[in-house]
Amino acid sequence: MTAPRVLVVGGGAAGTAAAWSAGRAGARVTLLHAGPGATALYSGALDREPWSERARPSAADELTVAFAVALGIWRLGGQPARISTLHGELRPALGRDRALLDLAPFAGKCVAVADALHREHDPRLLVRALEASPWARSARTRFELRDVPGLLDESEQNLSSYDLAKRFDDPERSALVARALTAGGEAPAAWLLGPWLGLEVDVAGLLTEAVGVPVGEVSSPPGGAAGGRFEWARDRLLADQGVSVERGVATEISRDGAGWVVTAGDRQVAAERVVLAFGGVQAGGICLGAVRPEEPLSLAFRASLAGELPLELDGEPVDRNSTLFGVDFVARGVDVLSRVGLAADGAAVRGCSGLYAAGDAIAGRPRAVLEAIAAGIAAGAAAAGA
Repeated sequence: MTAPRVLVVGGGAAGTAAAWSAGRAGARVTLLHAGPGATALYSGALDREPWSERARPSAADELTVAFAVALGIWRLGGQPARISTLHGELRPALGRDRALLDLAPFAGKCVAVADALHREHDPRLLVRALEASPWARSARTRFELRDVPGLLDESEQNLSSYDLAKRFDDPERSALVARALTAGGEAPAAWLLGPWLGLEVDVAGLLTEAVGVPVGEVSSPPGGAAGGRFEWARDRLLADQGVSVERGVATEISRDGAGWVVTAGDRQVAAERVVLAFGGVQAGGICLGAVRPEEPLSLAFRASLAGELPLELDGEPVDRNSTLFGVDFVARGVDVLSRVGLAADGAAVRGCSGLYAAGDAIAGRPRAVLEAIAAGIAAGAAAAGA
């Protein structure tokens, strides 16, 4: 029996997981994407649902953990982590980018914060916020600001976190940082740095080995190092998996006999089954625009792909959630932006045989990385006929 041809539209966490899953199930997989999506904006924290101190996180399933292992840059499984945001809020997470420092093991100990000022990272304010956090107070964990000469030079203080992380990939830079972190003073239980510890190199791991105590970073800002690491790891994983990757903006989808054709620029990509993992409103997979040109405030939702794609909001077709003048945000609330998406029954797009959806493209699903991965795995397996 000939392996089915599966086209995945979208190169974020959901699309990558779908391609990985379909490939494992024996399908011939092509992934089409135009560039950075929502996952490139993530912080490095891995959750199954939007986090809060009051919520009990649900565990990641075995296939999600297997995908994380294959990707190679995430720590997932075992006890939940506790990480610091860029601004010093300590929050739980089911998993994390390997460069992020898990503070949970250092309850009751002293964590050193490198005093390196950057336009996106103020270590002095960070220490104040960390010291004042309920977790640090209850766990009696101390955060101490320490001078680290030469960690950043003046010309680097205005670089983006992404560009700065790329500089840390240089082995000479890692060796210099390791020497600076061990230059005198009592060794802390761990070191916490800004979100710059490499893109393609496990700088946090190298520093941990050289310094002798764990070294890690705070979570990334949007478009920062964590997103860059994901994209690098994604490209490596897809190449290892034998997935054909095409670049382009998908603009239209239509039926082609028993299969589908997706238009991207002047090209048409045909496949028996398609997984739509193009994201929600944040990534541009779901658009909000004027219903009528003469009424610019008459806003309505539509898919970024032209075609007969069913959209849903709160369990009903999108048009039932609108008025003559478009979406009623007063009645529905602004968080409709995170609830609208494709109408799907499980992974299958409703009423569209051979069409599947994953991640933020699906209506009413939690907008979280691990949820996107689980949905991508399910969609990829279904598209492959597994």
